[in-house]
Amino acid sequence: MTAVTLIRGKATLTMAGLRAKPATPRDGFRVSAQSPFLGIETLAQQSPVPLMACAVLAGFAVECALKSYLVTSFVSARALKKRYGHNLSKLWRTAVRYGLPIAKRPPAWCIALNRLTTGPAFFARYHTGVHGLRFPSTSRMVRGIRKLLT
Repeated sequence: MTAVTLIRGKATLTMAGLRAKPATPRDGFRVSAQSPFLGIETLAQQSPVPLMACAVLAGFAVECALKSYLVTSFVSARALKKRYGHNLSKLWRTAVRYGLPIAKRPPAWCIALNRLTTGPAFFARYHTGVHGLRFPSTSRMVRGIRKLLT
């Protein structure tokens, strides 16, 4: 078994002539959006569709996709966390303001996700205090998130 050393901060690795640049915040957010999106696409093909799982993954994918755009040139990673948190509607409107070519207002599926995945209740993550939840259209979420990631 090989021991793994945790690297904190920036590092450049050189392996037999190969060189890897340090990951940027944009890269990190982008990867964090793409992986859950693959999960959503897979789950959306199940019958019945596990709506709660799709909503949690979709909320995270949208948040990270928008943050990936914003952190590129407009907002620092620290400011994103402090000012925007998990608020998808606020992130969406800010991305539009900074030129992301998407609808000016968050679509209904994004607003529904925001209600399900944002505090203080985080209903999609902690299904407490309610008898049922209304989830957005899975197909619309998938199409909308795919557009954010292209």
